[in-house]
Amino acid sequence: MFCENCGAEVKAGARFCECCGTKVNAAAEPPKQEPPKPAPDTVIPPRMDPPAPSASVGQQSGSYQTYGTYAEPQPQAVRPAESMSFVEAIKDFFNRYADFKGRTIKSGFWWVVLFNCVVNVALNRLGTIVPFLDIVGYLYSVVMIIPLLAVDVRRLHDIGKSGKWLFMALVPIAGWIWLIVQYVKPSAGDNEWGLAPESRKDFPPQI
Repeated sequence: MFCENCGAEVKAGARFCECCGTKVNAAAEPPKQEPPKPAPDTVIPPRMDPPAPSASVGQQSGSYQTYGTYAEPQPQAVRPAESMSFVEAIKDFFNRYADFKGRTIKSGFWWVVLFNCVVNVALNRLGTIVPFLDIVGYLYSVVMIIPLLAVDVRRLHDIGKSGKWLFMALVPIAGWIWLIVQYVKPSAGDNEWGLAPESRKDFPPQI
């Protein structure tokens, strides 16, 4: 608001101009506007809260879900390789010394068979040269009983058969021939003992 006499700006609510002392006309002040009131029949919509986040978000990488809990990321099962080198097969053989539940692919099994045959022949030859090395050969044969049985069972699991079929070895000649035929078969599909290699994952499980 400005003074009508000198044109100076007058503070809101002042009755006289601070510069010339002229009385300010209160009627010149613009009336205060109040917000419009809603009509009696106007319906005010209720306040809507934002929707809660879905509990299915982030199931793989981990996220906060309902009730304030945190979902840890689940490790994904890794399929075995389609083939194994000699070193990989021997490492797997000793790392799974008494594993009677998993699977062993064909190349991993036959590398172990070759390794065991070479070691036995070498110890027997050395035993004929150095007498006390005969004991080493006997000890090696005893120590290898459990891991060799375990790898036999895992090979049967890999083709979809129970480890109980290993008792076929008790049948003279025919039982051994039957087992060798089974050991040369390729891996079966996914079964209760684990996942098949990538190239065999779509094959139906065998019994």
